[in-house]
Amino acid sequence: MSEINLAEDIGGAGGIVGAVLTYLRVKAQLLYLRGRMALLSNRVQAARQQMEEDAAEALVMVGLGGQAEVAPRYLGMVEEVAASLLGVAQAADRLASAADAASQAAEQTQYEHQAEYGGIHELAQQTSEPMAKPGWYAND
Repeated sequence: MSEINLAEDIGGAGGIVGAVLTYLRVKAQLLYLRGRMALLSNRVQAARQQMEEDAAEALVMVGLGGQAEVAPRYLGMVEEVAASLLGVAQAADRLASAADAASQAAEQTQYEHQAEYGGIHELAQQTSEPMAKPGWYAND
């Protein structure tokens, strides 16, 4: 997410217009981030499940190959593939967990953003009077 600069983003309008646009843009960006992280998590989980199924099928092939007296060298290669697939599935599970954590962090940030600036935004929508520039209301 890029740094927010009102002067550049809206041609220097600043003030109430800039505050409203910035508030809405940040709100939209956080919502977008949550959606993308949820999508990433779902896709990675689906890929993980497919890899686990493929690894199980590879091990079935090893068993059948052993019964058919396939050369142990080739059976070992298929076992390596199965082990690699399981390793990638475990890594995919960690990636999905990270995406879930990022989605939850974005959600928490959304709540905090709403709590901090929602009232100011609502007030700005109800008045035609100019308000202080963004940052004026911050409690440092």
